[in-house]
Amino acid sequence: MVSAFSGVEAALNKISRYLSRAVLVGFALSLAALTAVFSLFAVIAELGDLGEAGYGFAQLTQYLLLTTPRRAFELLPSAALVGSLVGLGGLAVGGELVALRAAGFSILSIGRVLLLAALPILVFALALGELVVPPLERLGQEIRSHALGELFSDGVGGGIWIRDSQAFINVGIVNADQTLLQVSIYEFDENQRMKAVTYAKKATKEQSGWILHKLRQTLLVPEGAERVIAGRARWESTLAPENMAVGAVTPERMSVWELHEHAQFLAENGQSAGRYELAFWQKMFHPLTIMVMVLIALPFVFGSLRSGNLGQRVFIGIIFGMLFHIVSQAIGYLGLAYHLNLFVSALLPTLLFLGAGLVAISIAQRT
Repeated sequence: MVSAFSGVEAALNKISRYLSRAVLVGFALSLAALTAVFSLFAVIAELGDLGEAGYGFAQLTQYLLLTTPRRAFELLPSAALVGSLVGLGGLAVGGELVALRAAGFSILSIGRVLLLAALPILVFALALGELVVPPLERLGQEIRSHALGELFSDGVGGGIWIRDSQAFINVGIVNADQTLLQVSIYEFDENQRMKAVTYAKKATKEQSGWILHKLRQTLLVPEGAERVIAGRARWESTLAPENMAVGAVTPERMSVWELHEHAQFLAENGQSAGRYELAFWQKMFHPLTIMVMVLIALPFVFGSLRSGNLGQRVFIGIIFGMLFHIVSQAIGYLGLAYHLNLFVSALLPTLLFLGAGLVAISIAQRT
């Protein structure tokens, strides 16, 4: 009896490894292909700036290579779905899945094997999103912006530096809505002598121009230094919001911990942190989304795509991946616009697709 049980257990382990290998190989190939395609789109988008200022082919190549991990991270759910469709679809065409069903494996039991197979993907996603993407994305943006003459960084974590005529401006944080925080302005005369230093807690762009809030200014005059403190003052600057946007702290460049800290910082300073809170929860649910995408592949490989070709499976996977992205973005924007619970707004798309997937699996199970 023990020998027979051990034999069954060994067979189950072998089948699990076989299914896992098929899914992981499909995932790796799908992620590589999707990342290559979207990187090509990125190259096309950058061609308009190629040759401007110091932005040459070398800088373009560096920028694209450094931002490739971010594109790969964003494509992980789609790659998980396409990879599962490709891997399992190949087994379905070869009759292996039919043999497993005949041997007593239910679709749900195969689904459990797939979820275990997805664990290495989750570890990869965690490492990529938290350790690799944030620093490389910032470095890539800095190289691009520096080459185009839009900003330069002091390289020691002191915010960003922007030159505006005879003034040098240091901005601690540029929010996605182009509000500036922790602004220091160093003004020089034509002889390169410093004539004023201004620090403002915040700067906002209005129709009349830039407005500094809670500022302290030191004017350097021949008689000495004059200090001015004001709650609000106009800032004469030629900088447009588009110039500031290149240094924006966008969620795509931040880890989960950084998103949490930044959202907390904004809330403490009376700023809207909704976009960063939403991105925080979306990244928190990213592993769950990947697992749901793996499950969604099951009803297809046991249903209409069982005898389909590779192109059909890839096409269906891409369509569903795009659909999830659109639904996720739409619900997220609605949550921000109507001040809904952002936890729910981030989780709802994944739950909707999970529910649809479970219904489809239940239908496929009965056929």
